[in-house]
Amino acid sequence: MKGLEPELHRMNTRHQQEISDLRLLHKQELDELELRAARKTAQQMEQLRDFLTAEKEEALAREKELFRQR
Repeated sequence: MKGLEPELHRMNTRHQQEISDLRLLHKQELDELELRAARKTAQQMEQLRDFLTAEKEEALAREKELFRQR
């Protein structure tokens, strides 16, 4: 039994390192997903802002034209 203790200790140490590595990889993947989601949200917000600005300008142009025609 005593002869197996060093090997068991090495196996346990390796296992703990693998778990630590997997946790780090998982955290990095989550961080990347969050970053991509934030970028996508920002892009969608910019597109919506552009759309609403164009819509507002068209409405103002129509209002000016109606006012001019009166």
